[in-house]
Amino acid sequence: VVDLIAGCYGVSDTASVSSTVSSCSTEPWFCEACRAGVTNPTCELCPNSVATNSHQAQRSASTLYTDTASQLPCGIFKETDVGKWVHLVCALYIPGVAFGEVDKLSSVTLFEMPYSKWGAKTCCLCEDGHFARTGVCIGCDAGMCRTYFHVTCAQREGLLSEAHSEEVDQADPFYAHCKMHTDKMHLRRRRRNWLSLQLRIKQRQLEYQQVGYSDTPEQLRMRRKLAKYRTKYLNHKTLRNPPWVPTQKMPRLLTTSASAVRKLMLKAELMGIDTQSLEIQEAHVAALVDIHKKWHIQPAFSKNICSENKPTQEQFKYPVLGDGTHYMRPSQVTQVSTI
Repeated sequence: VVDLIAGCYGVSDTASVSSTVSSCSTEPWFCEACRAGVTNPTCELCPNSVATNSHQAQRSASTLYTDTASQLPCGIFKETDVGKWVHLVCALYIPGVAFGEVDKLSSVTLFEMPYSKWGAKTCCLCEDGHFARTGVCIGCDAGMCRTYFHVTCAQREGLLSEAHSEEVDQADPFYAHCKMHTDKMHLRRRRRNWLSLQLRIKQRQLEYQQVGYSDTPEQLRMRRKLAKYRTKYLNHKTLRNPPWVPTQKMPRLLTTSASAVRKLMLKAELMGIDTQSLEIQEAHVAALVDIHKKWHIQPAFSKNICSENKPTQEQFKYPVLGDGTHYMRPSQVTQVSTI
């Protein structure tokens, strides 16, 4: 159960508010994920599909994978035209993402977005570096600023702008700024709102874990309505026109998918691979590669290596051949023959 404003989700009809079909004053409303029967949708545009905390990066892959499958979804999800799921906020703030039904904010399509955007930029706000290059990142709207981040990561830090009613007629009312170019007062207020939302989600989760689903008349009525809406949703999905899919298949890196990265991390842990040591080695190699770019130093041998491998005078006097014998100069040969 997630509280939201109907207009923010794309619900425009007001018939449900004045419904008198049941004993309740309002007709129950369900989001697309509930109507589709999906309990743990994963966003294709960002790695933040569940409510996370600051210690997520230190948890193991198996714990992270099971938590992703058991926790309540974080945010409002919309189904794409090919059956995938994305955050509504991600679809609104990422350029190139389109809606098949703009009034209802549904039928999200990702094919109009260039494939080069997948994993093109590194998120500077990700708590886990494994997911920094997954999904699609947006940039700071300030001119010449090269800071990039995921939409939900920016939402967590309070960096997303709020589209007001007077800004609806703008070309793009959904934009974001980095911490340097964001008003500190607005940033603290948005951050506080996000933390209160996470607290409410965790409270709901604890309530369901402790109490569970009761068999009260209201709950039974909600289940009947949910089953009815799921049937209608499946019928509508089968009867609608097939979505447009590009005939030409475009390549995409497997590491740009957050769900694929989680499964690969789980596979490495089950196989007993020490991923931390491999990450340390990769970090050392990356540091050596970036030395020339950072310090403009040409590759060369250090003084210690040269002193350790410096040939001695005996080696200069009697060079060693490939077969292990010593080579003697012609002058040395004549001296030996005269003796």
